[in-house]
Amino acid sequence: MARWNILLAAISFSVGLLVSCAETGNNGPGWKPPQAGAASIASEKEKKEVVDLLKQALKDSKAADRRMSALTNHLWGWARTPQGVYRQYPVAYAKERLIVRGSDVVPVLLDIIRDPKLTKVHWCALDILAELDTPLYLTELNKVGQEGRVTAEDMRWALGRLLPYGLSIGYNREATVMDWLNTQLAQKSFDEIILGVLDEYFTVKGQDGGLSAITYDMYALRWLNRTWDGDFDVWLSIKSPSVAEFRRSQLLKGYDPATALRPLRVNIDDGMLDEAMVAIYSDPKDRKACKELLEIVHSDERPDALPSIRKPPPGGAIKLKDWYWNQRPYLKYDRTLHRFVSKEEVR
Repeated sequence: MARWNILLAAISFSVGLLVSCAETGNNGPGWKPPQAGAASIASEKEKKEVVDLLKQALKDSKAADRRMSALTNHLWGWARTPQGVYRQYPVAYAKERLIVRGSDVVPVLLDIIRDPKLTKVHWCALDILAELDTPLYLTELNKVGQEGRVTAEDMRWALGRLLPYGLSIGYNREATVMDWLNTQLAQKSFDEIILGVLDEYFTVKGQDGGLSAITYDMYALRWLNRTWDGDFDVWLSIKSPSVAEFRRSQLLKGYDPATALRPLRVNIDDGMLDEAMVAIYSDPKDRKACKELLEIVHSDERPDALPSIRKPPPGGAIKLKDWYWNQRPYLKYDRTLHRFVSKEEVR
C-alpha cells in the first residue's frame, strides 16, 4: 500500500507540464530578464545531446513502470528483490540528469519545444522545465492551451504541477480552466498568481487546518521553504550544515533537489538511491549530500527525518497556516532562491 501511495503521489507531481513565459511582476533579487532569442542560442551539438537524453528519459519512464509492476504484482512480486528488478529494467535517470543542469539547460529545452520536428520529445522537455525556475512558463502554457495543443485535463494537471489544486477556484473545472489562466495572466504578474492560489490554499477549512498532507512538501517547501512548523533552512542547517550548503548551491544553479528529485522516493523505499546518485552526479560529495537530503525530506524510516509527509505532527497544518497569514503582507519572490521570502529572513 505504501508503494502505491508513493506511485500516486509521484504521478500527481509529474503529470503536469509547464513552460515559461510572463516577464512581468516582482521577479525578486538575482533575476535577470532573458536575452532576446534566448530560446534559439543552443548549438546543434547541445541540442542533439539534450534530445538524445529526452529520448532516453522516455525509455526510462517505461522501464520505471515495469519496475513498479514487478515489485507490486500480488502474485509474484513478493519473490522479487529490488536489486534484481532494477537490474532487469535498468534506467539511465536521463530526466534527473537534465534537471540538475538547472538554468543552463533552459534555453536548449525551449529551443526543442518550439521545434516542430521534435514533437515526440516536447512533453518530456516541458516536464523538465516544470522543475526549473523559468519565470515565463505560465504565459507559454496559456499559449499552448489557446492554440488547442492541450486538452483542459492536460491543462489542469499542468497547473497542478505548479499550484495547489483540488480547490473550488475556476482552473479546477475543466470547462473553465483555459479561461481561468488566460484571465489570471491578463490581470496579474506571475508572483501574484502564485500567491493568489496559495491564499486560497491556506484558507481551506478542515480537520487540523484542512491542508493536504501529501502536498505540503510540494507547495509549502517549494514556494515558502517551510516544513509543518518551521523554516526548512534553519532546520536543515542544524541537522546537517554540509547538506544545507549543497542545497543552496543547487538552488543557485536553478533547481531545488529537495522537491525536483522527489520521484526518487521510490528508490529510497527500495534501498536503491545510490544507483540514482551515481547516474545523476559526477562528484562523490554531491552524491552523498543529495542522498542525505532526499532521505531527510522524503524517508519515512529515518528517525531524524522531517515529520512524515503522510502523518503531519499534531497541529502542524494549523501552525503552517498561521505562519503564512502572519507573513503574507511581506512575502516577496526571490529569483535567486526560487521561492518567496518573508520579513523573518535576512538577505
